[in-house]
Amino acid sequence: MLTALKVSPEVNSQWPRFCAHIDFEFLSNDKNEKFVRVLYDENPITIGGNYFLALAMIHVALVTLHVTN
Repeated sequence: MLTALKVSPEVNSQWPRFCAHIDFEFLSNDKNEKFVRVLYDENPITIGGNYFLALAMIHVALVTLHVTN
């Protein structure tokens, strides 16, 4: 998941610790623009240098993620 979202290398360079989790916060502003903030073990992470990303950008990143055996 972190690779698909292209998070910073320092976050994605190691195996997650036991019981690590990722939270997605879905937000909107007064213009009804939708944004997502990603938390890794309760800490916000930057994706492309930003803490908040447009929901459409998250969707594009996740659509490209394929799970294979």
